[in-house]
Amino acid sequence: MSVQNQIIRWIDIYFPEYRNVFKDLCCRTSLVTLRLFPTPGDVLKYTPEEIQSGWKKHMKRAEGLARAQTLLHQAQHSVGEREALEEAKLFLMQLLDQYEQMSKQLEELETKALSFLELIPYTKHMLAIKGIKSNAVAGILAEAGDLSQYQHGNQLLRHAGLHLCEDSSGKHDRSRES
Repeated sequence: MSVQNQIIRWIDIYFPEYRNVFKDLCCRTSLVTLRLFPTPGDVLKYTPEEIQSGWKKHMKRAEGLARAQTLLHQAQHSVGEREALEEAKLFLMQLLDQYEQMSKQLEELETKALSFLELIPYTKHMLAIKGIKSNAVAGILAEAGDLSQYQHGNQLLRHAGLHLCEDSSGKHDRSRES
């Protein structure tokens, strides 16, 4: 997230109109665009067809000509910083390299964690619950450990820091968390 935030900050400084072209600044097309055409000046060197051709070299399904035209239009009206662009581009390339490396590492870790889930017998029952994804099951098991060690669900709640109890008297009856 830190590297992603730095990339977003870089865009805000050097090409703020970029957000009008890509809503998700870290999607595949956006990252390829930042590598090929990082600044408005770089975008203005090309026609929409050349921009689209650049995308096609790096992606199987490239964006359309309309997106390239929008990018070119936004670059023409950019109010981004124009000082020290070569240094800024170098910094952006380093950030993009870090982001891609960390994304690959995260993907590998998630794959490995999911392969461990397959070894735990009761995870299939947990995954059968509607709305529970494998990442959530992995997180629960990582924090709680072996669920068979709990004799009652309330023990798991207490382990999580939630001690739910009922507070009642003759006049009122309410549930509270203590």
